[in-house]
Amino acid sequence: MSADAISATELSVDYDGVTAIQDVDFTVRAEKLTAIVGPNGAGKSTLIKALLGLIPNRNGTISCFGTSPKQYRKNISYVPQRAQIDWEFPANVFDVVAMGLYGELGLLRRFSSAHKDRVQSALTDVDMADFAARQISQLSGGQQQRVFLARSIVQDAELILLDEPFGGIDSKSEAVIVDILRRQKQHGKSIVAVHHDLSTVKDYFDDVILLNKTVTAFGPINDVFTKSNIEKTYGVSNLDFLTGRS
Repeated sequence: MSADAISATELSVDYDGVTAIQDVDFTVRAEKLTAIVGPNGAGKSTLIKALLGLIPNRNGTISCFGTSPKQYRKNISYVPQRAQIDWEFPANVFDVVAMGLYGELGLLRRFSSAHKDRVQSALTDVDMADFAARQISQLSGGQQQRVFLARSIVQDAELILLDEPFGGIDSKSEAVIVDILRRQKQHGKSIVAVHHDLSTVKDYFDDVILLNKTVTAFGPINDVFTKSNIEKTYGVSNLDFLTGRS
């Protein structure tokens, strides 16, 4: 397997007719937790959609383990922002997690007892097995997010993309989700997450991409997540209160 999970070269992407990302170059190391960090409107969610192959590139290239996102899509799982999900959709927890198997099953293959076992195992991994019959709308924000992580786990994709996985959840749930993501990394998964809280970047992630329509810097946290680079990315100074560093 390639040492890089993702590679982007001279990447430009438009969204709704506006340039969202311009001449971006970066790599994402395999089997690492990588944050995409930047101000509002920086193109973070657009970048996730481009990595999923949902938005075409205007210029440049993206590769996922050496192939295009569209060709690699079955090996990518995606956890969207909570605000993008219809939580009133009439589905229980088990059914939501089972959706992670649809790409594997297609329309004709039967949902077997082995598949049911995989769903139960994924729910156990995120400590949600007791909620299998519960309607998704009846869960707390943190529980809902854990269910979508279970859907990602049952899919068994090599690359996991998450758009603000900690948005709208409490600190206890956040700690649980970080632990789940770390375990997935230990199982050989490569994880990329849009993240907005600068104060926790160093605690949660191995690597970071600093993005504001273009990439300011990328790489290991200790090399890249510096006050100077953060100030360049956000276009402001005196960010000590956010980073906890002088």
